Amino acid sequence: MKPVRPERTTFPIANSSRHECVVTDDGTRTLRDLTTGDTFHSESGALAESLKVFIENGELEELLSSRQEVQVFETGFGTGLNFFLAASTALLTQSGSLFYDAVEPYPISTEAWRSLEYSKIEHCQPGYRQFADSMDLYSARDLKIVSDLVELKLFHRDLESHFRSISNRQDSYDLVFHDPFSPESVPELWEVATFQKLFKILKPGGRLLTYCVKSKVQKTLLEAGFEIRKTKGPAGGKREVLIAIKPFKNAEASSL
Repeated sequence: MKPVRPERTTFPIANSSRHECVVTDDGTRTLRDLTTGDTFHSESGALAESLKVFIENGELEELLSSRQEVQVFETGFGTGLNFFLAASTALLTQSGSLFYDAVEPYPISTEAWRSLEYSKIEHCQPGYRQFADSMDLYSARDLKIVSDLVELKLFHRDLESHFRSISNRQDSYDLVFHDPFSPESVPELWEVATFQKLFKILKPGGRLLTYCVKSKVQKTLLEAGFEIRKTKGPAGGKREVLIAIKPFKNAEASSL
């Protein structure tokens, strides 16, 4: 018997028939796509999920403290929550520089992302304060935003088009934040061919991080060449989430 889904507060967004805002169980907000029914983050806790799956499992603070530069690629920029958390980590660590590339074929409206009230989330500061004004342009065009320690390049294109534009690039990224909608909604983003291309752009020892632990996804990641391990999920959310690691060519055990 399936557990009964708790009722959560939702409300419409001005000038948008595509999304509604959802208050998740940790008090932070996310969006629901009214066409697919997908939410951009877990309804059990948007902030809790992003912190655990991407920032903590990516050991981002440790990477920034130990390296001059950290390169991150995100599949599905969405609401920008993962970026604000990563940027805030870099700005608070005050050590290595963060270079953050992301693709998003369907950028959300300014009204939609402003409805999320990231200005009220402590973990999103100081990234929000530094980049919020520029994010008002998110729906209108590609973005390149540069600060002392953080650079964001955001492309309005699908992942396959982006791969074609960087076909010669490999061993470039320390982390991949793989955060598209579910395999049921966008199966092409969870196929072997996609993971093989993400494998190529990761540095040896780099990590692909995702919320999805379905056995088919695990099998596909293994087929693409990754080593995988499951780790405990966020409090109140999924029991497990996934870390996929690109092995070193000499097959020696190593960690980020």
